[in-house]
Amino acid sequence: MPKRFALVVGVDAYPGNPLTKCVKDARDVSATLQLQEYGFQVTELLDEEVTRRRFAEYVNIFFREEADFYVLYFSGHGWSTDMGVHLVTVDADEIDQGTSLDSIRNLITNVAPQGASVLLMLDCCHSGAALPSSLPDSGIRVRSDDVLKSMVYLPEGRVLIAACRGDEVAFEGPDLEHSVFTEFLLSGLLGEAADINGESGVFTSLR
Repeated sequence: MPKRFALVVGVDAYPGNPLTKCVKDARDVSATLQLQEYGFQVTELLDEEVTRRRFAEYVNIFFREEADFYVLYFSGHGWSTDMGVHLVTVDADEIDQGTSLDSIRNLITNVAPQGASVLLMLDCCHSGAALPSSLPDSGIRVRSDDVLKSMVYLPEGRVLIAACRGDEVAFEGPDLEHSVFTEFLLSGLLGEAADINGESGVFTSLR
């Protein structure tokens, strides 16, 4: 039986400028991936658990596990500067903005087993909320173009899905239960995605 692991991360509790839907995003993605049809073993990191040190530790351990399929999902702030793109942790500051996508790319490329599939899903930067007060004005909210610059030349079988195009930013939909990207992601995972014949409403799994 295939071994499928997921690391699901959601942060609302940014000091001074919290978000409102990222923890629910993460919990519902986690619950969906654990359904029998998907069969993932899921590890969650939420809010205060998502420190720089702990997130880096968990990501390092995650991609060293022997598995056939890895999913890494993040819902929270993203941040881009001349030094690179970061997934912003709850304790981020102007010196260390969080977990860099460069480090994640290196793990995906050099540590994850060559024959395994890897899916990275990033629901950030949430432009509908103020930026964490600990971050300097010299950066920008991360766009998919910024993400792609950090994720060039991913090996075969490694897939990145970001929340927005290069000229857009992600946001929390005020009339939705989740962030916009995750709302539609969950709809697809729970049966709204079209199958190979273009038919929707059929439950499809990650195969």
